[in-house]
Amino acid sequence: MVAGGVVLAVPYVIGLSATNPSHPNDPMNWLFVPGLGPWMALGSRRSSCNEVSNPDNSWCGVSDAFALMGLIFDGIVQTTGATLLIVGLAVPKKVLVRNERVAFTVIPVPSGSLLGVHGSF
Repeated sequence: MVAGGVVLAVPYVIGLSATNPSHPNDPMNWLFVPGLGPWMALGSRRSSCNEVSNPDNSWCGVSDAFALMGLIFDGIVQTTGATLLIVGLAVPKKVLVRNERVAFTVIPVPSGSLLGVHGSF
């Protein structure tokens, strides 16, 4: 459970830096949804390679490739974390605990001034 929570939470918090709440139609706002958000953002994202925003088409393919790779990596890691968390919650783990008492007894040694210790557990 702990590993799943950490693996889900860290990329989720990092992904929140790419959101833009002031633009409600921004596809990156899907990153507010943990686990499924990166996949939804990936599906609703449009390419930045158009004549209006990038008239000379410089670096548009490279920036799109890095954005797609980031969303795919984020989606894989968040999905893994969500799966670990759900499995950790759904499958109880048995922990065996010893229920024995430890006992030590000090006994005199017949040879004289020494003491011995006898124990069981």
